[in-house]
Amino acid sequence: MELTSVLKELQAFVYAEHDAGIENLLEIWKKPLKEKLLKGETQLIESVRYSGTNHLEVVLGDNESRLREGDMICLHLGDPSNHKVFDQVTIEAESDGEWLLKVKVDKSLLPQLSEGCYADPTGMDLRPFYEKSLVDIATSKVGRDVLLPMLSGHLNMEAIYDEDFDEAADYAESRGLNEKQSEAVGLGVASKYLACIQGPPGTGKTKVISIIAKLLVEAGQRVLMTSHTHMAINNALNKIVEERVPVAKICASGGKKSLSDKVKHFEYASKWEDIPDTGYIIGATPFATCSERLESFTFDTIIFDEASQITVPLALMAMRKGCRFVFVGDHKQLPPVILSQSVLEDSSAFSKMILGNEKVSVLLSQTYRMSPALTQWPSNCYYKGNLESKRPPALSLFSLPKKTHKYSDILSSDLPSVFIKTPGVNDPPQQFWTPS
Repeated sequence: MELTSVLKELQAFVYAEHDAGIENLLEIWKKPLKEKLLKGETQLIESVRYSGTNHLEVVLGDNESRLREGDMICLHLGDPSNHKVFDQVTIEAESDGEWLLKVKVDKSLLPQLSEGCYADPTGMDLRPFYEKSLVDIATSKVGRDVLLPMLSGHLNMEAIYDEDFDEAADYAESRGLNEKQSEAVGLGVASKYLACIQGPPGTGKTKVISIIAKLLVEAGQRVLMTSHTHMAINNALNKIVEERVPVAKICASGGKKSLSDKVKHFEYASKWEDIPDTGYIIGATPFATCSERLESFTFDTIIFDEASQITVPLALMAMRKGCRFVFVGDHKQLPPVILSQSVLEDSSAFSKMILGNEKVSVLLSQTYRMSPALTQWPSNCYYKGNLESKRPPALSLFSLPKKTHKYSDILSSDLPSVFIKTPGVNDPPQQFWTPS
């Protein structure tokens, strides 16, 4: 594929996603208010109070919505398609029927909300972020020499530094990692351009990430730990910081939820005054690399967690800041949320990178979370029988406080797995796997 064609395809995807997102929002906004309240698409707000610079405290009504902490909403009086009192409001925290909202507050508008209001989902135009990253990719050395050839199939991505691989894998083994985990660490440290680590549930992905990050930092590398959500980034950073390496999270205060106190936090990377010259980890979303938070920083390695849920354009936004990439995910689990009909709609960054790059790809094949009985089904259906359980069956048993005859068959340890078929109305008939 020609390089210009790659760029045009990516740009078309970005615009198609934007248009589809707007269409979806308009569809929700125009629904009858009563219907939205019943379906949880709208939240009733009983009262609104100004609580300081850029913040509102609101008391929620008794309906339960799908809106959660971190979501972006608009506040309106019943018809958001025609009038929003406040737009692009972020739910910064939620507790006991109340929300703390972050928004640029125009106090003159607050009287409109004196008798309460409603909250609907909204969004922001992300096209400038994507457009900036695509321009950078088209004009930068790493874009022209690495990223575009990588996407078009014109770059040999299977190069590995053998000595570095052996040292990293041996270290991982000395830390108690199994054979495939140790191989993953070796690839994450020693591949020239790309490593793809496929991790089914409970196979130790986060532990592998933490040791890769530790070894890269000790080699003097600057590492960006990124994903599509703050939660995924924070989970990885919490494990990495245990390896006693310099770690910081760059985000607004709302992105700190679940972040360990051991991880430094700054709203802008430039505020990290004692940052080492080399050898450190920064955690941030790809969007931060297009803003003042992180725009002036470059990295040696970019590590993506939950990479199977990241679209190619979003991955590239971060990739343009590095020169080698470690993707950790599982394309047999949740794919990216794609709104538009696009040639990229079935392709996460992970599935695109792992395809045809077997030499730098590895499957973490031992799960420590699922019992053997539960492992058998996904192993046969999704992993060609290669996933095995290392969890002792006794650890999966529990004692009920009260015996019941009604569900005795279902709860019996003689039947360790129960399959509940829930076919969708429009789903075609499927052949379901049956335990042997």
